[in-house]
Amino acid sequence: MRHFKQEVSATLDTVSKGRPYSGDGLDALGKQVLRRVLNHYYEYRSAINELLNKPLPKKHEDLYCLLLVGMAAIDHLHQPVHASVNAAVETAKVLKKGWATGLVNATLRGFIRKRDTFHSGDAHSEESLWNHPEWLIQAIKRDWPHQCDSILAANLSQAPMTLRVNLQRTTRDAYTALLASEELEFSLSDQCDSAIRLDRPLPVKELPNFESGWVSVQDEAAQLASILLAPSEHERILDACAAPGGKACHLLELMPSIDLVALDIDPARCERIEDNFKRLSLKATLHCDDLIAFAKSSQTFDAILLDAPCSGTGVIRRHPDIKLLRQPSDIAKLAATQSRLLEACWTLLKPGGRLLYATCSILRAENDVVIDQFLQKTPNATLTPITLPGAYLSSHGLQYFPEIDRQDGFFYSLIAKKV
Repeated sequence: MRHFKQEVSATLDTVSKGRPYSGDGLDALGKQVLRRVLNHYYEYRSAINELLNKPLPKKHEDLYCLLLVGMAAIDHLHQPVHASVNAAVETAKVLKKGWATGLVNATLRGFIRKRDTFHSGDAHSEESLWNHPEWLIQAIKRDWPHQCDSILAANLSQAPMTLRVNLQRTTRDAYTALLASEELEFSLSDQCDSAIRLDRPLPVKELPNFESGWVSVQDEAAQLASILLAPSEHERILDACAAPGGKACHLLELMPSIDLVALDIDPARCERIEDNFKRLSLKATLHCDDLIAFAKSSQTFDAILLDAPCSGTGVIRRHPDIKLLRQPSDIAKLAATQSRLLEACWTLLKPGGRLLYATCSILRAENDVVIDQFLQKTPNATLTPITLPGAYLSSHGLQYFPEIDRQDGFFYSLIAKKV
């Protein structure tokens, strides 16, 4: 019988030790269980708190995580619920806590009896109802009161696998015909001419002509960055926080003649950029460097893309650990970093040039507020109006919200430098 030791260890790392979810060491089923734990963490936490007579001591956090894993297995594995309970009980023994088998058994069976109540959210907190931390629910309500419920629901959905067709190699129509010939079902984005959504995800090596560079995996909202920057022939362009390289590659696919510099601070992530360039047979200059330090060079650019480090609140469904790892105090720190990076990019931009600021956040503090503050203190900066289908026109740019079976959450603001 399968036990859940590896899943418990992975859950413990994320829930108790505050490490990003990776799924390393887990098979496909284990990754599925862990993702379900992270998606439904607040709901399961509420259930555990109600079912236990008293909280588990901190030294038994592995048992707490075992209960989380057991509940996720009961809810989401295609097996009889008693099999998931038995597996959890056996795992308590493997964890050398045989004394807790009765507690694990009783708690999980209590969950089975009452899970309709737990899942309904009745008489429980907003955290357990929406499976988000209270601070984030309130932040989204404050920023987007009319979109809040749909955003929270989308965050709990399965993110679509979206492809970007390399229009230098083929057309979207030709590639969809290739997908259809292999009986792969899909839908077309109405926001981006290069984007195709697959009805079910599959390993990239199973995509037709993936290794030949015909297609890449990239969310449709992320694909809009290169379209909004609108590269022209022979321009010198900087992708200032380029890893893993999707937007840099798309810029080159749109306009191969540009002189592109891709910059990132992380050596491992720079290797991923290089791998993408090689697979797609693209040429660019790659710098592994800190943007603040790089900005002290004498280089200048016609256009700059700054996809700034952010809270990731627009891509929670892809990274559900964000809900547990992010803290309210992080947002102000991130906004300060975003402002510093924006100022650094500005020194690299030629007069008459343009800068596209992007985040995968839906929080105004990282988006409209950052841009507003920058414009107020930068007299040679002007906001360029931009519009695209499906986006909310915010005060300083375009805000995309995560939508079920559609795009992730993204923010874009285009700024011009006066001559």
